[in-house]
Amino acid sequence: MNKEINHAKQWVLKNTRLREQLTNENKAYYEKLLLYIRTAGIFYEEEEVEQLLYAILSDIVMAQENNETAVDYFEENPKEMANLIILRLEKPKFKKKLTIAGNIFLISSFFYLIGNFSMAKVNFNPILFFLQGILSFIVVYFTFFYIHKKVYSNDFPTKKSLLLNTFYLGLIGCCVIGSFILIDLVTPPNLIVTISNPFHFILFGILTIVGASYIGLKKLNK
Repeated sequence: MNKEINHAKQWVLKNTRLREQLTNENKAYYEKLLLYIRTAGIFYEEEEVEQLLYAILSDIVMAQENNETAVDYFEENPKEMANLIILRLEKPKFKKKLTIAGNIFLISSFFYLIGNFSMAKVNFNPILFFLQGILSFIVVYFTFFYIHKKVYSNDFPTKKSLLLNTFYLGLIGCCVIGSFILIDLVTPPNLIVTISNPFHFILFGILTIVGASYIGLKKLNK
């Protein structure tokens, strides 16, 4: 897994360097295409996505050297082309989905525990802990989905569409915050487990060591 992440980062770096050769017009075309493909889903193999993006970028650079723009070279709707590219991606395996969902859940869980930590005690509600982890994953998933749908939806935005987008984003933000507050309110308080001093410090220390070890192992495997 760590080797895959490392290879993906190498491809990202290659893409970034090659992108610097683009003209402003071609860069705008490519970056929109890049955003659309990268946000197609959170479960696709990052290395595979970056390899495909690099191939597209290489074609644009080659066309640019022949005094062609990306629009002229591909001669098709960029959204349709991007959808065809996405169809070529390998369908995510269950293990991959489980790993990504688990990482999002763990990050959310860590912040939940930190948020309930005080010098005297830490309050732990297993149901709230689980629900907030699930909700965090849903928020991340639909953030990708929303950005993906909006990339090519307003190529020539009007004042009205900009205002509507701002309103929708504000509404979504309120719903997300409201959802976190709601599950906090409806979760039965009698399920709260209180871990008092000094045991909550021990718990915090264990979490810190586990987190630092995880990051350290990732760096060692690069």
